[in-house]
Amino acid sequence: MSTQTTRKFSSILVALAICVALQMTGFAIVLPLFARRFESFGVGVQALGVSEIAYALTSIITAPLAGMLADRFGRRPILLLSLSGNVLAFGGYLFATSTWLLILLRGLAGIFTTGQIPTIISSVGDLAPEDRRARYIGMIMGSASAGVIVGPLLGGLMNVSKYVLKCLSIK
Repeated sequence: MSTQTTRKFSSILVALAICVALQMTGFAIVLPLFARRFESFGVGVQALGVSEIAYALTSIITAPLAGMLADRFGRRPILLLSLSGNVLAFGGYLFATSTWLLILLRGLAGIFTTGQIPTIISSVGDLAPEDRRARYIGMIMGSASAGVIVGPLLGGLMNVSKYVLKCLSIK
């Protein structure tokens, strides 16, 4: 590989790793917040469980389809569609007015998430030298793990900061 090709691949790898890390951060950041959100709708932990089932079930069902679409239409369009769909689904969490709408949005997030992981991993497989594919895919998956760690931490800090600000405003 030439130096320019190596540099371009490194840039792509970093961008893909950031996409995965942010997606997993977004996935995990909402978990500590969802319990309160469902509580505000007057429902319990069962609704939280149903929302996670919606996410997982739609992910399981659509993952093979997402990989097939990435092979047929190209990696970039599927990745951009998936990222855009996730932004809309996650943004919709803020405006959801009912339990069922929040669960539906969670299911949509599961659908759009499945477009990212197979597309990103296959992109790394397409671009990486054969003798380094496993290393680079490991880096991508490591960024996913980092996102899962950072997400709940940020979600918890958001919850804590809300209460700290509330306490500071009490006279």
